[in-house]
Amino acid sequence: MDKFWSVLAGCLIALPAWSAPDLATALDGAWALARGGDVALARRELAAARGTAAASWLPGAPAISVATRSDRLTERRGTYEHELELSLPVWLPGQRAARAAEAARTADETEADLRLARLQLAGEVRTAWWDARLAALESEMAAAAAAALEQLADDVARRVRAGELARSDELAARAEALEAASAAGEATQRAHDARARWLGLTGLHDWPQQDEAPPPAVATGNAALQALEARVAAAEARLDVARSDRRDAPELGLQWRRERGDPALPADDSVRLQVRIPFATQARNAPLEGAARTELARARADQATASRDLALAREAAAARLELSGRLAELARTRADGESERAALAAKAFKLGALGLPEYLRVQAAARAAALGAARAVLERGRARSQLNQALGVTP
Repeated sequence: MDKFWSVLAGCLIALPAWSAPDLATALDGAWALARGGDVALARRELAAARGTAAASWLPGAPAISVATRSDRLTERRGTYEHELELSLPVWLPGQRAARAAEAARTADETEADLRLARLQLAGEVRTAWWDARLAALESEMAAAAAAALEQLADDVARRVRAGELARSDELAARAEALEAASAAGEATQRAHDARARWLGLTGLHDWPQQDEAPPPAVATGNAALQALEARVAAAEARLDVARSDRRDAPELGLQWRRERGDPALPADDSVRLQVRIPFATQARNAPLEGAARTELARARADQATASRDLALAREAAAARLELSGRLAELARTRADGESERAALAAKAFKLGALGLPEYLRVQAAARAAALGAARAVLERGRARSQLNQALGVTP
């Protein structure tokens, strides 16, 4: 069993020799694969376009119209009429300021949503990271256990040939070795699956080996809370737009006309200035304002609910981290005791003072305790990551 304990010591203490990426690098890789940068650029361009539209001198596009009328195809007396008109939409009082405020709040909402998306992706990366580390640990320890039991089966076979043990002991030892080999194969497959998920998410073959930094004592700037606040502010700005935009934009028209009604007289030129003012009606305004009020009410309700959920998640994560520390200590103490017991059992078995069934039970208990201790260490690291996630800390 010496090989098992040497591998176990490497799992609990030593870190792999290769240079592994840090968690921030893994998050950057996942963000790149998710095309988060492209989405961010597109959304920022849309927000900038809204700001440009709000800063424009006109609320809409101007229009030009051209018309002509003559009797060239009918009576051919030489009469004609030409018109050229330019129409310009005009901002309503307060409308331009409301649109500018909405564009600014929408830009803030866009940035907050992007930070939230990156934080949520960080949660996926953290989950995949700890799943891969745990699966790799279980695979390594299962392989070590299989190798140790294979060595034990060979030793038992040698002692059977020497007449020290019965044939049934050899069969029992070989059965334990085969079962351990099967378990090691399953653990290896789980490790491969976890590595594939990590690779697919981040594009990296290796993962960080060091635990995350301890959570900050006071966390500020939680992206989830900021996104909720920005959503409420944007909804309030859209309600202000609905209130200020009580009617369609008025239009200012400038028309130039040249006409000749009598061929014997010169053409007459005239200029006409007109203003078109649409009426404000409840049929138009009530649905728009109602939709804006509904959006604001939903945003505020979501903010209140999510704020409570985030507070509870932070408390639960903090409690989980504290408990995981105590469980890790207990698991380590148990593993030390079972390791000492396994060493004594090995000596007794070599001297013939302990039967193979009892020796196998002691060794199985020691391996289970060692695996539990190693798992507890990783679960403590997972709990630290979960608390960072709940606090909104991005790698």
